[in-house]
Amino acid sequence: MAFTLVRPSHIAAFFGLVAALATVAANGPSAGAAQGDRIGWQFRVEGDGDTEREFLTYVAHDDGPRILTFACERDIDTFGFYAEDLGDLVGPLAKATMSLASGPATFTIPGIVEPDPDTNVLGFVAQVPQSNGGQQRLAAALTPLLMAGKPIHMAFGTKARDLPPIVGLLGPAKRFLRSCFGEI
Repeated sequence: MAFTLVRPSHIAAFFGLVAALATVAANGPSAGAAQGDRIGWQFRVEGDGDTEREFLTYVAHDDGPRILTFACERDIDTFGFYAEDLGDLVGPLAKATMSLASGPATFTIPGIVEPDPDTNVLGFVAQVPQSNGGQQRLAAALTPLLMAGKPIHMAFGTKARDLPPIVGLLGPAKRFLRSCFGEI
């Protein structure tokens, strides 16, 4: 009968691997994923009172990355546009312009591509102040885009991705617009 000596470095490596696998299992299936997000367009509210924020988000698969997010961030007087899981749509650490179109409605916003501080995955970020009439201009520009009932074409230069339409008379787009901008 032969015995194999197990070195302490092998034991440490084994437990390191177990810890790494446990971390991946606890944090979800993919970078940028939001545990509990369901496939499709979702409206959600976070916080309450003065810290309330409303979000309209598209997720391509359950617990997947938030492909496109519209964020009404009243507590910092800002409206945010965020995109994750961009693949080859954009280059790293660069200024970028995101164009959105749905039916005849179009909207273009300049922003930057930067790594997410939590996941280090590249994403698009653009923020617009809501003061000095900004909220009314955003409402006028976004309402036709979000209520068109047609696919949303998201483009960065010549590279693009189509997202499904936001549907439903009382669907997530209408709830988001009403919550963020008041009556539409």
